[in-house]
Amino acid sequence: MAARAGPFVTQPRRLLVAVYDYPPSTSVGGARWISMKRHLEELGYGVTVLTTDAYGCLPDDDEKRVIRTRDVVSSQALRRALRRPALPRAGQEVSIERPPSPLLTKVLVPDIYAVSWVPSALRAARRLIRAAHIDAFISTSPKDSTHLVGLATLGGGAAWVADFRDGWVFESTRPPFPTALQRALDRKLEAFVVRKADAVVAFSDVLVGDFARRYQRGVDYVPNGWDPGLAVWEGATAPARIRSVRLVYTGTLTGAQGAPTDRTPLPVLEALDELARNEPAIVARIELLVLGRLTERDERLLERFRHLGVVTHLGYMPRTAALAVQRSADALVLVSSPTPSSIPLKLFEYLGAERPILHIGPAGAAERILRETGAGVTVSPDDRPAIAEQLRRIAQMEFADALGPRDIGRYTYPAVAEQMAAVIERAIERRRRHAR
Repeated sequence: MAARAGPFVTQPRRLLVAVYDYPPSTSVGGARWISMKRHLEELGYGVTVLTTDAYGCLPDDDEKRVIRTRDVVSSQALRRALRRPALPRAGQEVSIERPPSPLLTKVLVPDIYAVSWVPSALRAARRLIRAAHIDAFISTSPKDSTHLVGLATLGGGAAWVADFRDGWVFESTRPPFPTALQRALDRKLEAFVVRKADAVVAFSDVLVGDFARRYQRGVDYVPNGWDPGLAVWEGATAPARIRSVRLVYTGTLTGAQGAPTDRTPLPVLEALDELARNEPAIVARIELLVLGRLTERDERLLERFRHLGVVTHLGYMPRTAALAVQRSADALVLVSSPTPSSIPLKLFEYLGAERPILHIGPAGAAERILRETGAGVTVSPDDRPAIAEQLRRIAQMEFADALGPRDIGRYTYPAVAEQMAAVIERAIERRRRHAR
């Protein structure tokens, strides 16, 4: 189906986007391109998504131009050999996640998907670029190996945009590789991608600065966002209140084991524990709802604070249902990694919920967004007294007094898609100049 011409498109453009985390995968990482696809199509682009078949498919894949290619990680025999549970299919959810085998995280560079999915994705990408006359190919990470598809399709004629939703070498969310040889190869692969792409996009201004400094090239800042189209779902309701003041935290309680960007609301739980000893009447007013998958480490953490009687784990919820719970909160708890570039995707979903945000994290990219929009307060995870003071203000209904979200429209996906469209057009023009 041909795309209509929009404000950025003088003639219909065809885009191919390689993204690993895409529905029915329940990973929040796919949210960027679920929304970006729809809004780029409204701007006049024809968008085809290339993704893994590991999580199954959806009935409207053909209509939505979603192509799923073979992924070895979905092999049940392989998963049994590695003692991994079966992947959830559409409509299913794993109740408890177990940490992956070191074979999956410490051997292959940059990740296991370089051999499990990239070969089939590359074959499909090359075929589509030729047959569908693709104008621009967009690789988006994580997973970092997705960018290798873009690197290998450079000769196909399509412009290439490398979209980074996390750092690769800089402030990586992955555990470090054990050998110097692996780390050197990891750096070299990142360098090839950043230097060869027609355009590089980063979700954080800190990551933009790092790429510009290390590779002396222009990098575009295109943030994540929230989608106004998902802000209301009439069928979703929040659970009844147990206490008079509600905090909501979305995500796992413990981060990836061994990762340098491990993030956890443990400082909030410890501050609540201290408040319970010194000011039990304050804590008696609070309920903390936790939305997200439960890992084995999460179970141990919940048991440690069960005596407080304030934490309710609601488990995984679809995004639209989670939004209903978030909008019922008196305050939303956001935790970012200790690295300055960290901007949790939930920050933007929280902006859409229009509830005051208590951010536990460093001064950095996420803190600047909250300060500029007036949407929240940032406290260092090491400052327990300051966290306790903010919890006290929340319990006394004073937390929102100095807050008032402003100018958050620039972080909606219609606005973000316009920024991405401008990058795509420049990349197409650059590729054409090189071809001439």
